[in-house]
Amino acid sequence: MSKRLKIGLEAAGVEIDIESNVLLREIRDAGYAKGFAEGLARAAARREKRGELKGQARLLRFQLKSKFGPVPDWVDERLAQASAADVERWGVKILTARSIESALNGK
Repeated sequence: MSKRLKIGLEAAGVEIDIESNVLLREIRDAGYAKGFAEGLARAAARREKRGELKGQARLLRFQLKSKFGPVPDWVDERLAQASAADVERWGVKILTARSIESALNGK
């Protein structure tokens, strides 16, 4: 029950005990369950996106290492901070890049 509704009902002298009303308790519990399920779904989607990004960054690092040799520490830092768009852009640039710097900095 919203705070505003509760205040209005109290001002009118109406008292509702949700715990003793089966219908109201079921409505409340269904709302809680729906909110909980939606929260879990959003959290799972965020975890999946982060996992995909980590996998793409790991593959890009492997490609950089395969093409240019040892990967400097600054590359790992850039990959850790990169957005999905960054990793995608760099994944295309590595195809024609002549150095790690040009692949990740656009030089």
